Amino acid sequence: IKVHSKLILIRAKENGVNFYYSNISTGNFNEKTAQLYSDLSLLTGNQEIGLEVGKVFYLIESAYQIIKFDHLIVSPLYTRSRFMELIENEIQNAKNGLPAWIDLKLNSFTDSTFVEKIKEAAQVGVKIRISARASCSLVSHTNENLKTIGIVDKFLEHSRVFIFCNNQKPLYFIGSSDLMIRNLDTRIEVCVPIYCKEIQKELQDVLDIQFRDNSKARDWSTMENNNLFNLQDDVKYRTQEETYNYLKQINL
Repeated sequence: IKVHSKLILIRAKENGVNFYYSNISTGNFNEKTAQLYSDLSLLTGNQEIGLEVGKVFYLIESAYQIIKFDHLIVSPLYTRSRFMELIENEIQNAKNGLPAWIDLKLNSFTDSTFVEKIKEAAQVGVKIRISARASCSLVSHTNENLKTIGIVDKFLEHSRVFIFCNNQKPLYFIGSSDLMIRNLDTRIEVCVPIYCKEIQKELQDVLDIQFRDNSKARDWSTMENNNLFNLQDDVKYRTQEETYNYLKQINL
């Protein structure tokens, strides 16, 4: 099984007690691609997450076995089932008249089971936005509740973000997995929940910027053309420039 997760685990002795620092990234720790790709990376001192990152390294080093995780979503064990559960939760909320929406940012969205599940969700009223840079097997013209775009610009859009409304108590995840068969079923992948409210807001803001792009975003509304959006706006809105300005401002 290919290891595609991007993890660092540091164990430090602090006052004689083990303390874990974890880094979970959406992209490789590589000095060359770091200059070309846009990725996300979480550095955390959350001890429960640190212990589970340790479990992933144990999974890699040992014979294949089933390991329980309470926080991380790990392929090939749980990613498919867990994200299916989260989509189904939005479907049931929509059917019950509750707020229901999903925001996804990926490299590729091609797994047929998830394509059908997202279609089902859109049909019952779940508002869905998908930014899939490389490939997308789902077109948005089939349902007004579904928007699918792909952004190709100076830097390679490489981060994976999964946000679920959860009846106005949103759940946020970042990780290494796309919604493709190989990522779900034949690789070791890791997605991590984001619990910090400030980081959650940053993720939501960055995705909102993605879906306002009218300069470099291609519309996955047809299978033939994948045209750039032509909104004829007086002001052009370019995701990568706006994201840079946003992040620079909040980090002043």
